[in-house]
Amino acid sequence: MTNIEFKDIEQQLAGLSQRVDKIETIDDISGKIAQLAQLEETAADPSFWNDTKKAKEVSRQIDFLKTSISTFRALRKKMDDDQALFDLCKEMQDETELAS
Repeated sequence: MTNIEFKDIEQQLAGLSQRVDKIETIDDISGKIAQLAQLEETAADPSFWNDTKKAKEVSRQIDFLKTSISTFRALRKKMDDDQALFDLCKEMQDETELAS
């Protein structure tokens, strides 16, 4: 790859990283994590299942939050892995150019 191609990829990765950051903000991932912790604390109460209708709703909310958080974390990990792979490729290219 030429430096221009690396620069293009680097810009695309930066743009994707910004989009992932926006998703984190718009989807309020930190708020969802806090809400999940609160709901799990509620579910740990021994009297939780006394009201089965409410318990089912809380359980549904817990499942939804876990899925949402997990999906975002997978996206973030993929973005981080792609960035690490790009950095490794760029480093290898730089070493190859120096050796030439």
